[in-house]
Amino acid sequence: MSKIKFRAWVKDLNKIVDVTKIDFKEKEILFDGQDDNLYTLPDRRKFSEVEIMQYTGLKDMNGVEIFDGDKVSINHEYIALGLYQEDEYEGIIKFDGLRFVLSDYTLKHHGKRPVEIDGIDISWGEDGEDFEEDIDLIYFDIENADNCIVIGNIYEDPELLEGVKDEKLKNRC
Repeated sequence: MSKIKFRAWVKDLNKIVDVTKIDFKEKEILFDGQDDNLYTLPDRRKFSEVEIMQYTGLKDMNGVEIFDGDKVSINHEYIALGLYQEDEYEGIIKFDGLRFVLSDYTLKHHGKRPVEIDGIDISWGEDGEDFEEDIDLIYFDIENADNCIVIGNIYEDPELLEGVKDEKLKNRC
């Protein structure tokens, strides 16, 4: 079973912290802060002052924990109809209420896809060439994490939201 943990973007500090406690009664999170002497002191913020990100329970291929709000790149290699194929997905991890999904992602295909087999047109892309396509949603699971690299998150790197269609995702920052 994966560990349940959270981190939060603290708006006034402009940084991500590890959440040590969530107090639903007081509607606040607690995290380890630091004073001027660099001693660790508990700190707290109201829910309205932070953006909470849940851990997916997965790590990327470099051992980096993957959280809601992270932008990832996934490389998928396979053989289709006897031809080597490589797809690269780049998108933002988000929790849709039931599961983690890769949202607002771009598919970049590398490799020749067959255009015709036995007289039947099965092409995708132009003349079997590389292509790029924007797609709204894909399920994100352990199979994807094995070939995944975290390339940033939407809070520390807001430029990663350029081109994102999901307004709820954009408004989180």
